[in-house]
Amino acid sequence: MAYLSMDSPDLFKTAVRGGLPIVYSVSASRGGVLMDGWQDMRPSGGSITDTTKPGVRRMLNLELPPVPGLFDALAPIGTVLSVTATVTYGNKTTVTIPMGVFDVDSQKMTEGGGALSLTAPDKWIRITRAKFLWPTGPSVGDLVTNVITGLIRDALGPNEPVNVLATSRATCGPLTWEKDRDKAIQDLAANIGAWVYFDRNGVATIADVPTAGPSADWLVDASASGVLTSLDRSRDRSRTYNVVVVSSSASGGPAFPSPQYVWDNDPNSPTYAGPDPTHNLGGIFGIVPYFFDTPLPLDTNGALATGRTILARTTGLASSVSLGKVPNPAVDAFDVIDVLPPPERYDIPRVLERHIVDDVTHPFALGTAQTISGRSTRTDAFS
Repeated sequence: MAYLSMDSPDLFKTAVRGGLPIVYSVSASRGGVLMDGWQDMRPSGGSITDTTKPGVRRMLNLELPPVPGLFDALAPIGTVLSVTATVTYGNKTTVTIPMGVFDVDSQKMTEGGGALSLTAPDKWIRITRAKFLWPTGPSVGDLVTNVITGLIRDALGPNEPVNVLATSRATCGPLTWEKDRDKAIQDLAANIGAWVYFDRNGVATIADVPTAGPSADWLVDASASGVLTSLDRSRDRSRTYNVVVVSSSASGGPAFPSPQYVWDNDPNSPTYAGPDPTHNLGGIFGIVPYFFDTPLPLDTNGALATGRTILARTTGLASSVSLGKVPNPAVDAFDVIDVLPPPERYDIPRVLERHIVDDVTHPFALGTAQTISGRSTRTDAFS
């Protein structure tokens, strides 16, 4: 069985278990125009790593054959690499999947036949470099999503497309940013339960932070037809919380009665905090609060929504996995996977665990396992 990712081509689910050929190709462009002679290049090694960590989401580590002229062709500032993966089915049908758009950051070539090695982060690196020349801040009353859009376009150009998927309608109050544009964007996003990244097509995206829901995108299992090749598991409750306390540091006073409380109110949950954690000791886990302060003038609904986003990733007895599997280029960071380990003994039932993918590495080399790190209840956005 293979679950279908929401972002994957409809036919691609069969490739998860079919051992089908995957071919990666790299094309160079500058100023939005493909560079003649440097298209559909085949990597000789390397990988793409996709992560949920704020900032650069996708990182390309690439090795290319030492074609004459390639080193100098990729040298000019503004050179961009687009990577695709093409899967071929038994009936010769193909599915092409975009893997990211990357800025050439550093390159190295060994004379005498050595490969050309490249390191290329996604377009977020341009935001990191575009620091503020002087202290600045948003226009009071502007939507946070509009402010983030403006910060992105100030770094990448006024016509840079930005896809706004976040549902928050929160506005900005008086804020001052000293130098770091990327931190300003990340802080704004965290305060509305969102994250900002460049998608597989290189489009800036503002989206609600995904959480593990009632269904998974992929099944990674050990079975006769399974895709799991290796598995390490651990459990750690040291960063598990069952109450989120949201307070306001907005200039001029809070827009919502401060603090606001959100808690695990499921009696069947191992981290149940009781019917009202402000007046009782909760369940067997007790009351373990996480405190979050926001400078945004959120209303009560906005504060509660931010609290629920944090709570969804901090409740439960945290479990993490590090696994290897048959390569699947459609797997994304923040995808939800079900992991079914091999049986410990014939008479002990296997326990299915649900995880959010924190990091996934897509290898270019044939026969190399795809590696995934995931968590059951949280990401590193809150600690």
